[in-house]
Amino acid sequence: MKTICSIIICLLLITACQDEPLSSMEKINDEWSEKNDENQQAQFVIDEIMKKYNAHSYQVTELQEGDPPRAVFILRDYQKQSIEEITIDDRARMATAIATIGITQKDMAMLKDVDDIFTVVEEPPAPTGGMRAFYRYVTENLKYPRSAREQGIQGKVFVQFVVNDFGEITHVEAIKGIGGGCDEAAVEVVKNSPLWIPGKQRGEAVKVRMVIPIGFKLDDA
Repeated sequence: MKTICSIIICLLLITACQDEPLSSMEKINDEWSEKNDENQQAQFVIDEIMKKYNAHSYQVTELQEGDPPRAVFILRDYQKQSIEEITIDDRARMATAIATIGITQKDMAMLKDVDDIFTVVEEPPAPTGGMRAFYRYVTENLKYPRSAREQGIQGKVFVQFVVNDFGEITHVEAIKGIGGGCDEAAVEVVKNSPLWIPGKQRGEAVKVRMVIPIGFKLDDA
């Protein structure tokens, strides 16, 4: 690592019963609820338009993400015939609602992936090759941001992440930082770290939420 800094890193497992937990699960739950509300509002629009034209079903022929999202669809009656007399406004509302549902359902599935995460397990996750190998990886890859050095910023950045049941690092975020670009640097080095050995509960690999404090300290401090 460059002589301008030395990296101090230690591993800390956070339990759910702490007075000030560092978990962001409430944020994830809020995001899921927000996406679910969007999904329900879009479904209401679809139901309203289908009822207006006495439609039985619709078929999506093209879906595009964007702002707003768009979709090309065919509205069908009970005889499975295409309904053509749809106003331009209703067609636009229907297309946007269909696209919104497709996108929100995908987002909700991703957020749902963080369910059933353990904070304490019988066998905690561990870096492949052990902590010594992980320390070496961090030393070789963590960069002390120039702006932080120039401002004399040092301290610890707490990075929260999930080690999933495949040993992959997911849902990485700095939950307590020091600024100066150090937060982003810490997140980046954790996000790109080699596979870990998954944690186990009752002999089965499980997802485990963890926090790593990564310290930034200037050599001349």
